[in-house]
Amino acid sequence: MRAIWKYPIGLSIEPVVHSMPEGAQILTVQVQQDVITLWAMVDPDQPRTDRRFVVWGTGHRHSDAEKLTYIGSVQMGPFVWHIFEERP
Repeated sequence: MRAIWKYPIGLSIEPVVHSMPEGAQILTVQVQQDVITLWAMVDPDQPRTDRRFVVWGTGHRHSDAEKLTYIGSVQMGPFVWHIFEERP
């Protein structure tokens, strides 16, 4: 049986790590109550694995861009933030 869980990402210059059930499928990333938040479809009975997410601002540079998988972008006031998952 599957469920949809949410994970706050926020704004951080460091990667955000969430322990998620293995095989979790990222559905969307949006702003909820001024917090960047990610939703995933999960099987709660699966063992957990750590997944790392990066917030990257428009115009900023990132040294490890080739290790990132794009998830989505959100707008907060005058800023646009782009959320990626960091691959091992």
